[in-house]
Amino acid sequence: MPLQKIIISPVSQLYLWHVTEDISQLKFQLRVISHDYLRFKNEIHQKQNLAKQLLISYLKLQDKLNYLPSGKPVLSGGQYISISHSGYWVGISLSRVPVGLDLQTQQNKLLKVAPKFVHKSEQQLFDNRINTLQYIWTAKESIYKLAGTKTLSLKNDIRLLSIDSLLQKGTACLQHKKEVSLFFNKITSGLLSCQAVFR
Repeated sequence: MPLQKIIISPVSQLYLWHVTEDISQLKFQLRVISHDYLRFKNEIHQKQNLAKQLLISYLKLQDKLNYLPSGKPVLSGGQYISISHSGYWVGISLSRVPVGLDLQTQQNKLLKVAPKFVHKSEQQLFDNRINTLQYIWTAKESIYKLAGTKTLSLKNDIRLLSIDSLLQKGTACLQHKKEVSLFFNKITSGLLSCQAVFR
């Protein structure tokens, strides 16, 4: 399926691809194929990689896109990018300011791993429901991508200050210094996106 959704916010444009194609259909749509997808053994990860290539091609970013040693994608020309995928969805956020994007489907495993990413100061945000944890997880992952460094601890270096699921906004603090604004979008009943930008 081609580009599924475009979500425009005050700080970014979010482009979403819903992967319904099989691998041969995805490859057929690409004019130039990077065989990077072959490094993945799991078929869904191969599809995510090919759909990411298609989205990059659709947005005409091939010649502008590079990656830092940390793995963070960067664009030449003064625009900022963040890339995420979850299940059968791939997203690219383009912004005039640095941005971090995360997509997350609702998964029971978040309940099991919550102690690894929810700090005790965030307990008032946490009510032991999967959808609440989905907000916390996407917020922290988007901030992690915004920061672009692999040494951050989701639990200790990123603290959520507020999450308003009605307004689909939140605030956080990175390493007790930088303030971050969070913008959520419910893409489907089970898929949530979060975009993080410095305040």
